[in-house]
Amino acid sequence: MPGLKITLLQQPLVWMDGPANLRHFDRQLEGITGRDVIVLPEMFTSGFAMEAAASSLAQDDVVNWMTAKAQQCNALIAGSVALQTESGSVNRFLLVEPGGTVHFYDKRHLFRMADEHLHYKAGNARVIVEWRGWRILPLVCYDLRFPVWSRNLNDYDLALYVANWPAPRSLHWQALLTARAIENQA
Repeated sequence: MPGLKITLLQQPLVWMDGPANLRHFDRQLEGITGRDVIVLPEMFTSGFAMEAAASSLAQDDVVNWMTAKAQQCNALIAGSVALQTESGSVNRFLLVEPGGTVHFYDKRHLFRMADEHLHYKAGNARVIVEWRGWRILPLVCYDLRFPVWSRNLNDYDLALYVANWPAPRSLHWQALLTARAIENQA
């Protein structure tokens, strides 16, 4: 299997301002070449907010932007957004290919301490995305605390987490990522 070159982009997000955040990522993505996957943060258009889905950019607008960036960089563009869907608000991890194919995973484990479960609908399906010879399992933030959800049944090569994880709990982030890797013999 060939290597996979991944770029992670992060920034202080402009609270609840999708267009401003997309403009910032436009600037960050300029000149990026030779990557296979480019990862944006959890809720990259709004910041982690309970009311984000109600005033979010439309999914089509976000997907069109991600498709254009995937084509520009010839890479899979991945990140989560708060969206209003027919079945309710979701924290949706979008993975968009340069050819326009869109994959998505709706966050399964909602962060109850912030009442996320009162504002968003939990997903119920694990998704495996095949990209350039790799099988990728997309996961979002609090999913990290549930090892069974990321258990590798020999169905993926890479678990890809996006998160809006607070700095005071960065030791938890590192320890949990390490634990998931050890559990899955990665």
